Amino acid sequence: MTTISTTAAQELSPVENVPLSERDKDWIVVQEVQAGKVAAFDLLVQKYREHIFSVIYNMTGNRA
Repeated sequence: MTTISTTAAQELSPVENVPLSERDKDWIVVQEVQAGKVAAFDLLVQKYREHIFSVIYNMTGNRA
C-alpha cells in the first residue's frame, strides 16, 4: 500500500507519544479532504485504488 506522506500523519500522537496507526493517518487525510484539499483526496484514491476498483467491479460486473 502507498504510504501517506502528509506531515501531520507522520507526527507522533499526543497520547503516550506513540506513532500513529495507518487508520489514524487515514483519518487525518480524510479531515484534509473534508477541508477541501484535492491532493489529500488523490492520496486516498491512490492508496485504496485496487480496493475501490474491486468494489465497483463487484457491484457492476463491468471492467469498462
